[in-house]
Amino acid sequence: MPYFSWTNNDVTVFGPGWRQCNTTSNAMLADLLLKGDLTQQAKAKGYPEPESVYAAFPCLVRCASSPDVNGYVAVFAPH
Repeated sequence: MPYFSWTNNDVTVFGPGWRQCNTTSNAMLADLLLKGDLTQQAKAKGYPEPESVYAAFPCLVRCASSPDVNGYVAVFAPH
């Protein structure tokens, strides 16, 4: 399981906030399930951290500080 620090979330995407630990936890799970692809996408795009990839998904930015996982499930579920 990858580990990402929740104390350094990209404030240009999410803004400052103490509830960004949910964003980080979900990013760790997503990166595990995607076999490191989230980290690779972030590196390829020059983002400071994998959570920044969420900027491409406005629905995830809106629910980034929410404890409700339904927004994440909808985006990462197979289509």
